[in-house]
Amino acid sequence: MRYIECGCCGQYHRADYWGDCRNDEERFNLEDIPNDAEIISLEELDDMLHSYRLLNQKEEEEEEESDKYDCPIHGLQDGPDCPRC
Repeated sequence: MRYIECGCCGQYHRADYWGDCRNDEERFNLEDIPNDAEIISLEELDDMLHSYRLLNQKEEEEEEESDKYDCPIHGLQDGPDCPRC
């Protein structure tokens, strides 16, 4: 089971919980969490999201470049071929 620190209430919630963080049945202290559970802090979550955004940005840039034709004379051109050649 994975628990994530909540930036709203400061407690921990199960990763699969998407409800109101004020629900006491779904709020956990570190002492309440089983020893074998994975605990993700807000800092770790922020790092994960930042890495995810960078990865998506890189993939989008690669997709944009793949739509262009790399003309040996004129460089990258929009479309499947070079309109200047």
